Amino acid sequence: MSFSRRANNLIISDLTEIVRTSEDDMNYFGKSSWTVFGGSGFVGRWLTASLLFSSEYIDTEFEVTVVTRDKTKSLNNFQQFIQSDLFEPKYITVEEFLGKNYKLDKKEIPNYCIFGATPTTNIPRDLLDITRYFHSIIDIVSDIDNPPVVMNLSSGAVYKNAFGRQESILEDDEIQVAGQGINLYQECKISIEDILSNRTKAGLIKGVNPRLFSFAGPGFPLNSHFAVSNFIMSCLNRTEICITGHPKTSRSYMDPVDMTSWLLRLLRMHENIGLNPIHIGSDSPICMDELASIIQKIFVGKNIRYTQGLSAIPNSYVPSTAKTRELLGVGYNWNLERTLSKWRDFIGAKEHTSEFLWE
Repeated sequence: MSFSRRANNLIISDLTEIVRTSEDDMNYFGKSSWTVFGGSGFVGRWLTASLLFSSEYIDTEFEVTVVTRDKTKSLNNFQQFIQSDLFEPKYITVEEFLGKNYKLDKKEIPNYCIFGATPTTNIPRDLLDITRYFHSIIDIVSDIDNPPVVMNLSSGAVYKNAFGRQESILEDDEIQVAGQGINLYQECKISIEDILSNRTKAGLIKGVNPRLFSFAGPGFPLNSHFAVSNFIMSCLNRTEICITGHPKTSRSYMDPVDMTSWLLRLLRMHENIGLNPIHIGSDSPICMDELASIIQKIFVGKNIRYTQGLSAIPNSYVPSTAKTRELLGVGYNWNLERTLSKWRDFIGAKEHTSEFLWE
């Protein structure tokens, strides 16, 4: 069995679990049109692949289009994620979507739009560009006669004390006010939430606004600033795991199978949920020193080194999901150790190819 085939089988196994878990939700959607903005990222690829895979597994009729900046790059990213001759999404560029005054032309069937684009640098114009982009999308897809379901992939970072010292962030905690955010990412997410809310209240779209937290597993970028990625890369490179912040800083990590299943359930229940806060993430906190120890064991790493300064204080970025789980009727099927073991196997199958780091 080739390395790519082994990795592919792991993804197929996860997609099969997602479709089995979400079969009732998938059947509820019926024949429908799906447009995914930001479909080349971690969440977008899992959602896109799950929707497409369902057509082979339970014979759904989903028309899936990914709107992207670069069709060739996005197709390559998707083929690195899952290699199958059975399905691939349709791609159109951002310019094609905006330039031709694109319309959701299937008026007789439900339309679902998923928006996941965020700023990727600290250049100020990114905030304005991304917000304008979302505003333009909403202008195009709005339809008072057949309002589409629009799911904005927001973030737990919108909360005032998102990275504070409280044990967990509640679904009804206070969010930051637009214009007073601590960084561009937060400002962007808050501004887009406001646009989504206003258009939903006007009846032009049916908005849902999940706030996403932290994730781990196949498809998550290893060449990133996230602690879980850095710790794993240290093991793969046979160097020490370095904890630069406070070792008792806590995070939590959700598996992509649970993440995708929860998002699909939310889309099914959009009429009941509306813009109520929904948390997509794990409610099981883990401190950085514990995370480093688990990764060291699973990935057979070297020593752990602590380099935090004297001023370092612990913080927490962990959601409460009690209300979310009750509203959606969902639960957790994957714990962190199981997710990390699967991720290790996936990386092992990919590491002799060019794409194992991901984009």
